[in-house]
Amino acid sequence: MNKLSPKITALVLYHLIVGTIIAANFHSDIRLMGWDGLYPEFNIPLNLLRGLTAGWQEYYGAGLVGGHGFAATLPHTLIIGLFSLAIPQHLVRSVFIFFCYYLGGLGMLVGSLKLLEMIFGHHESSKLRTYLMTFAGLVSSVYYLTNLAAIQTFYVPLEAFTVHYAAFPWLTYGAMLILERTTKKRIAFFFIISLLSSVQGFIPAVFAAYAVSLLLITGIVILMHRFEKKILRAVFVIWACVVSANAYWLAPVGYFALTQSKDYINAYNNITSTPQFIAKSIQYGAPPETALLKSFLWDSNELGGAILSPWRDHLAIPGISAIGYLFFGLAIGGLLYSITVTTRKPLSWGLVVSLLYFFGNIAIDTPPFSWIIHVIQTHSPELVQAFRTTFTKFSIGLSFHYALFIAIGVYGLMRLLGKLTRHTAFHIVLPAIAAILLIIYALPLWQGNLVYRKMFVDLPVQYTGLIQYLNTLPDGKIADFPQDCSEGWYNQLWGYFGSGFLWYGVKQPIMARAFDVWSHTNENYFWELSTALRQQDYAAVERIFDKYAVRYVLYDNNITHCRSQKGFLSSLDFSAYLETSTLYIKQKSFTQKNFLPITVYERAGYITPSVTVLKHAPNVLPAYAYNDSDVLFASTSSYISDPDISADIIDADRTLFSKRGTPLTTEELSMLNPVLIASVSATSLDSVPCRETQDTSLVARSARHDILRLMTTDAVACQKTTFTTINTNNAFVMALTSRHMTGEPLLVSVTNKGRPAGMDIQLPVHTALTTDYYFLPPAFPSEIELTVTVSNPSYDHYTSINELASIALYTATGTQSLPSHVIKQSVTEIPKQVTHPFSFFYIVDLAPDQSSGVLVVNQSFDAGWIAFADNQTQLQGHVLVNNWQNGWRLHDAKGRIFIVFLPQILEYAGFVLFLLPGILILRAKT
Repeated sequence: MNKLSPKITALVLYHLIVGTIIAANFHSDIRLMGWDGLYPEFNIPLNLLRGLTAGWQEYYGAGLVGGHGFAATLPHTLIIGLFSLAIPQHLVRSVFIFFCYYLGGLGMLVGSLKLLEMIFGHHESSKLRTYLMTFAGLVSSVYYLTNLAAIQTFYVPLEAFTVHYAAFPWLTYGAMLILERTTKKRIAFFFIISLLSSVQGFIPAVFAAYAVSLLLITGIVILMHRFEKKILRAVFVIWACVVSANAYWLAPVGYFALTQSKDYINAYNNITSTPQFIAKSIQYGAPPETALLKSFLWDSNELGGAILSPWRDHLAIPGISAIGYLFFGLAIGGLLYSITVTTRKPLSWGLVVSLLYFFGNIAIDTPPFSWIIHVIQTHSPELVQAFRTTFTKFSIGLSFHYALFIAIGVYGLMRLLGKLTRHTAFHIVLPAIAAILLIIYALPLWQGNLVYRKMFVDLPVQYTGLIQYLNTLPDGKIADFPQDCSEGWYNQLWGYFGSGFLWYGVKQPIMARAFDVWSHTNENYFWELSTALRQQDYAAVERIFDKYAVRYVLYDNNITHCRSQKGFLSSLDFSAYLETSTLYIKQKSFTQKNFLPITVYERAGYITPSVTVLKHAPNVLPAYAYNDSDVLFASTSSYISDPDISADIIDADRTLFSKRGTPLTTEELSMLNPVLIASVSATSLDSVPCRETQDTSLVARSARHDILRLMTTDAVACQKTTFTTINTNNAFVMALTSRHMTGEPLLVSVTNKGRPAGMDIQLPVHTALTTDYYFLPPAFPSEIELTVTVSNPSYDHYTSINELASIALYTATGTQSLPSHVIKQSVTEIPKQVTHPFSFFYIVDLAPDQSSGVLVVNQSFDAGWIAFADNQTQLQGHVLVNNWQNGWRLHDAKGRIFIVFLPQILEYAGFVLFLLPGILILRAKT
């Protein structure tokens, strides 16, 4: 029997290792779902269509331009569709996630071997060279499987990240092949890998991290080859494949970045969470954490326990962390070896520069990288938001480079020891020791800890039945309940916690919080609805549903509040109202033993028109980005906001809104005519426990001026005061006098008996004591107290120091009440016929008497929407309707009108670019 070749032996050992890991972690009787995730298996055809029309995401609440690379889900949906032909639905996602894990390690084995061949191929005889390189590559692939970046990626997996993990080695391998020799097969291979891996573009920053790395490597190669024509041709082929494979999602994201990125940057969920994410990234941006590839997830807690507790406990064992540092040292040794022994190898130098790029983007608490990151964050809020969690964007690339240089280090060490001792035993012993150490280092993998165990859940059959039922109903937006969490996160009594999953199976748009970050329209719906619910003003709720064209209400009693057990009390009151009101028809309730019911209601007699004709609509100014009470919609039924013509109604109160942390201007404050009713010195505040259990804050009081100084390090200090005997059904102005010294600013929240009362903000940064005023709208009827909690947070090892002087409460006597008379009532008509075959396209046939007025489409306003008559004349006068919809002045337009979201063509232009690699393949050598 012939001996197995080194490569076959390495493949057998690799499959043994990865196979035992997957076997220890795979669950065949349960779903893998939670945190962020894609679930196209709930409705493959629906998600394919959405991917093909991704320029406009109609099903995301009120409709929006996607800041995620939504079109990039297409390859994933196709793969899931193929898997679904042979795999039960509940296992499809698990199989895909674990398949990514398997492919990543295999690609690392193949890619590291290719790299070693390209830069060291001349050193040894063929047999010895193959042996040394193969087993150095095996150690590299095992490291790629077992490093902490891989573990944290798969512990709470999102498909964009797991595909990024699987693809990075294969993409690098494909690029190396083309740099070595450009042939038809190699171009085809690289393009196919690039196209399949375009799923990583669902998080555009992940693709950007890879693209910059590739740019650095190819740039170094071109420079060191002195612009040799052959190299220029190879690099052109590489980038032609990358761009053509990703343009179909890159172009729509580019449109979003140019036109809508401010919505993303200024989204409430982002402005409240981004500082914490950045601080946590800094906390893990020191060299020791970067060497081991630890992230903020290391300290994350869920339901009172550390998410990564098995790994934290394991690395706390003496000597385990030392193994991680040993392999980091081996990677550094490999880096030094590659640049000293292969001084004229451009590829190795390119990889060195690329490693420094990835290292610097994670080691952001380490000079000089911290200085560079500070400059970028100061000048580019877009990059701050896109890369607020640097670990998720750069850790896979860094671990990949570590693995490559570990391969070089192991190879060099085997050669060195072999020469010093003239004994071939080291060729066997060294890789074996390295593999054993990695297995010890990552032992929890074989104990079932690759994926967070709480992400394996049984999906109650209620939800599959609900999805099937909703798809039988006519079109119409769905308002999901309970409501009062501004965070885009769902917690379910049956174990699920994450960004949601229903919309992957349901054809109707859902007004969910997960979509707020991409559109201020969706966020503003939340502010309006939560305010009306807290006030138990169900007539206002009806008006909000009318305004946003909501037809169905979905109430899931299994959802728990993101913060307070009492947070959903207002929604519970609304649930009782739904059961008794004649305005709602209870369509169906889904029940199951040991689970609470999920009920679908339909608004009685309400038919959601996707397109309407609005007549006699007053022009209301100014338009606003955020408010929680649209008084003018209640009194006009519908209105337009066109700054190019004179206003019929000017309502200055429309801009009064402080819930997002913006203080009142002097002019706005004077409009409210505030009257002081209570003032509290900060030194009289009560210290209270914060949610964080590790609070070790130091509170110091200034002897002068009666000022409270708060100082915390990696903790949160909380102080509170309660205003009693006040009517929370009234509007107030809250004044806070504070000064920021260093670290994080103060956080302020207002509650009533544990219930959110509409204020959860970060105070501005003032270097001197300054008073900021905030408008508090009416909250709860029949309540007489508000509690103000001031938190001094520090999310990392840097100390936060802030001073607070006083908190005061004023009555707001100058607010506008709902008019008792109709200002100017508009009239809404339904066109003769509306055809809506795709999310980005409408065909409207007008009735003969509908040649005037405003044509309205129930999609969020965007300049990309255009309308033109069948004589190809474009309708002018694109106006904002009801502060969120698209409208066009008809100007005697007759007959058929076409409405299209024109930027959708960008995705299809990207598909056309698929032809470019084909042309290159035809012209390449065999």
